[in-house]
Amino acid sequence: MSKALSLDLRQRTLAAVLKDGLSHREAAARFKVSAASVSRWRALAADGAVPMHGPLGGDRRSHIVEGHADAILTVFHARRDMALAELQAELAEPGLRFGYGTLRRFVNQHRSGPHLRAIFPISIKRLGEITAGVRLRCRFTGRKASYRSVRISRATSLGCQAA
Repeated sequence: MSKALSLDLRQRTLAAVLKDGLSHREAAARFKVSAASVSRWRALAADGAVPMHGPLGGDRRSHIVEGHADAILTVFHARRDMALAELQAELAEPGLRFGYGTLRRFVNQHRSGPHLRAIFPISIKRLGEITAGVRLRCRFTGRKASYRSVRISRATSLGCQAA
């Protein structure tokens, strides 16, 4: 991860540009920084601002999904056995496109309901219809696994197969 350059380095670079008459590229080469950084610092100094660094890292985009929280929760509460992939598809119809991981983080953060079935690739009702009469066995342990106790996404990654 990158780290911010010190204020002292920024001020010395700007002093070289202003007092010594160096170009941005020459000052950048002398202090081993990028010419674009020198240009940004110079623009900040010209506006009267201190050329300090901004915040590094962190979440920069969650406000986008949070802005549509009411619409997302309305669609979800209309049919509570909905899987995240289905929620994603229904939100795409009115033009709200969010990634699967983005919706999963949103749902886990808001915790609307006992648990939102975020871990299931399909809805519980359909899962029961698909697995009715099918017994899952883990190929590593040989034990039976019911669809209620095994998360299907994990079951396939652990090697569970229909017996």
